[in-house]
Amino acid sequence: DMLYGMQASGDTQLSSIMRAINDDPGMRHAVEKRLSRNLADEGLCAAVSKAVLSEGARHVKDDTLVLVDPTEIKKEYGYRMEYISRVRDASRSSKEDSPVLVNGYHGCMAVACQPGKRKTIPLALELWSPRAPGHTSENDEVLRIIAMVMAATGGKGIIVYDRGGDRPAFYSAFVENGWDFI
Repeated sequence: DMLYGMQASGDTQLSSIMRAINDDPGMRHAVEKRLSRNLADEGLCAAVSKAVLSEGARHVKDDTLVLVDPTEIKKEYGYRMEYISRVRDASRSSKEDSPVLVNGYHGCMAVACQPGKRKTIPLALELWSPRAPGHTSENDEVLRIIAMVMAATGGKGIIVYDRGGDRPAFYSAFVENGWDFI
């Protein structure tokens, strides 16, 4: 229902999804509660992430580029969200009048790309907050994602890291694990 609702509505908002899958106004509240309850399932995120990585890893060959990119989710007006922290808004310049640091969550994504082709294959997307319990460092989060991807691909692929990829911790991990990288 959730996937159909997102496709039918063209939106990811729960209320839009609910309206797309249920025309009966008397049942909307019950459908919305069911969708919300299922979204709150503890194992849902891990199961979806594992399935996406498993499917994507099947397409990774020795010469496939595994693009790893730090990102952020901006929540400029999210002052009371759980573990909200300050992130650098990479889409803004410090020369603009708008602030470069905003409320949000840090993240990292990995996609596979075959040389000479425009199609990308999703592998992983993780979000985190330095304020969350158990958080150690951004390096640890990113290296965990890379290790997870490389384990799923059997060590295949060439890691390409965007901004900040020249960190000594990354070089050490790449060399120690025998991962190809640019």
